[in-house]
Amino acid sequence: MHVEFIPLGEYSLLFEKTKQHAEMLGKTDFEDFLDDIDFASLALKLGTPIWSNDKVFKKVKVLNALTTSEMIKMLKSAG
Repeated sequence: MHVEFIPLGEYSLLFEKTKQHAEMLGKTDFEDFLDDIDFASLALKLGTPIWSNDKVFKKVKVLNALTTSEMIKMLKSAG
């Protein structure tokens, strides 16, 4: 397994744009989203899905969020 660490400076500039995508959330959801804005911004930068059971990610339409059950189904279908 390969893990690559991405320096914060490579995606922190996307924080403001990522926040804008989540502005339609209610106050509580928006605050929860801000707790994980680094993950969301990095996913947008890399064009990759987020693996999370946090429902707030599903509410932000520009993010491709996958739950654990969705990941399991996807991995099983990949063989």
